[in-house]
Amino acid sequence: MDYQRIYNEFIADRRGKEANLIASGEYKERHHIVPRSLGGTDDASNMIALTFKDHLFAHLCLAKIHGGSQWYSVQMMAQTKRSGIPNHTQTTKAVRLKTMAVANIPRITLDECLIEARKFNRRHEWGLGHKSTYEAARKNGWLEQCVDHMGLPPKKWTLEECLAESQKHEKRSEWAEACQKSFWAAYKNGWMDQCCVHMALNYYTKGDCLGVALRFKNKLDWREHNPSMYRAAQREGWFDECTAHMDVLVRNNWTNEEVMVSAAACTNLKQWMEKDCAAVMQARARGIYSEATAHFKPLRGFINFDYCLSEAKKHKNTTAWGKSSPSTLRTAHKRGWLKEIVKLVGYSGNNKQILNRDTGEVFPSLKAAAEKYNINSASLSNYLAGRRKTAGGFRWAYA
Repeated sequence: MDYQRIYNEFIADRRGKEANLIASGEYKERHHIVPRSLGGTDDASNMIALTFKDHLFAHLCLAKIHGGSQWYSVQMMAQTKRSGIPNHTQTTKAVRLKTMAVANIPRITLDECLIEARKFNRRHEWGLGHKSTYEAARKNGWLEQCVDHMGLPPKKWTLEECLAESQKHEKRSEWAEACQKSFWAAYKNGWMDQCCVHMALNYYTKGDCLGVALRFKNKLDWREHNPSMYRAAQREGWFDECTAHMDVLVRNNWTNEEVMVSAAACTNLKQWMEKDCAAVMQARARGIYSEATAHFKPLRGFINFDYCLSEAKKHKNTTAWGKSSPSTLRTAHKRGWLKEIVKLVGYSGNNKQILNRDTGEVFPSLKAAAEKYNINSASLSNYLAGRRKTAGGFRWAYA
C-alpha cells in the first residue's frame, strides 16, 4: 500500500481547504508536514491547519510510512483530551474507518462470516480459530445468523431439575453414572445435600466391613486400599471391632529399655527407621536419641561431629583431610565444627614451614611469617603460589 502517495494527496487537498477552516473559527490544530523528529522545521511552508480528525489521520499515515516513534504520536493524540471535539473513542474509530476506505482495505462481509462460521461446531471454537470474522459478526449483529447451524449452548441446570433427576436414583454413584451433567451441576452449586436427602447415608453393612477388614494386616493398608469402607466403619462405630485382629503400628507404652534394644539390633539410622520407625520417634521424644544411636555408622547425609573428628585425626592437615574426605570437611565447615575440630586435632595451619630466602629465617606457619614482617597473609600465599613477584620485599619458599 502506497501510504506516501495517500499522505501527499491528503495534504494537497487540505492545503486548498485551509483558508476556509481558519475563517470558520472551528477547532483546529497545527500540523508539521515533515515531522520535526524527521528534520522538519517550523516554517510556514511546513505547517498546515487541520481538524482533529484530519490531524490524527495525517499522523496515522506517517506512522504507516516511517513506523518507530511516529506510532507514539498517534497513541498520545488518541489518549490526550481536547476541548471542543467529539468523544475520542468515536473519533479514533472514525479515523480508522477512513484510513481503511482511503487505503482500499476491504471490510469483512456477512458472506465471509457465514463461510468461516460453517467450519466450526461451537462459538468458542470459531472465536479462537478465526477471531476477525467472529468479532465482525458480533459487532454487526450477524452472530445469531452465523451460528444457526451450531449446537445449542450447554444447558444450565436448575435446582428443581437436579432434584428431579436425583429422585430417580438411590445412590450417588448411580446418579453420577446415569446423568453426569446434573450430578456435577448439583456438586458445583452446593445442592448435593438437598438432592441426596432421600439416599441412604451408608451403603455398607457391618458384615461387609468385617469381611473386607480381614483382608488387611493393619489399619494403614485398609485406609489406603479401601477408604470408603474404612470411613463407613468409623462413622457407624464398627471400627474397633473391625480392626481388632490388625497389628498395632504405633505404640504409646514404650519404655527406654525397649527403645535401646530396638536400636541395638540395627547398625545405622536408615536400617532402624525402616525396621522400627515408631522406636525412632520414641527415642527422639524421650531425649535418648543420641544414646541409642551412638553405635551407628554414619551414612551419607547423616554425618555427625564425632565422625568428622575421627576423619580429621587420620590426616596431618586440613588440605589432606579435604582431599581424602571432602564431604566430612564440608559438613564440619557448614555446621561450625571446623575450628573446634582443628583445635582438638592440633592442626597448625597447613603444617608447612615457611623459609625467608633473604634472611634465612624459618617460620612454623604462613601466619607466623606474615605477622613477623607485617605482611598480608593473602599476599604471601599468592607469592608462594606463583601469582605475585614479591611479598613484603622478601623472597619466600616452603622449607
